[in-house]
Amino acid sequence: MITKNKILTYVYNRIIEDYPNIFITSERTYAVAKFPCLEIHEILASPVKNNIDLSDNSYRIVMECQAYSNKEAGGGEEVYNIIRKCEVAFNEIGFHMTLCRPTENTKEITIKRHLARFERVVCSDDSLPE
Repeated sequence: MITKNKILTYVYNRIIEDYPNIFITSERTYAVAKFPCLEIHEILASPVKNNIDLSDNSYRIVMECQAYSNKEAGGGEEVYNIIRKCEVAFNEIGFHMTLCRPTENTKEITIKRHLARFERVVCSDDSLPE
């Protein structure tokens, strides 16, 4: 069974290959303390009723990623590249991107931020690559 922790671990391991000093959290970050920063959290896990007896054998999972950078020059490019690396990792485990856009950071406009969402239906017998 694919769990949230397995998803986070897989994506984390792929991201730190290119960004070994990135701060990654699975909690919403309202005041980023270390840059670059990547939030990855689950925003939806709803049952999909798709068999005859209507038992819950699969779930639609939506994961959200938000990348932050405080670089004065190249911050926008850095967060974009972090999100693209997330896209590669999520694609490898069967997710597809449903949203990708730069987002204004309302608390501090000098901090660059990029948002993406990834979705997949997960069945009880699915597994992730090692």
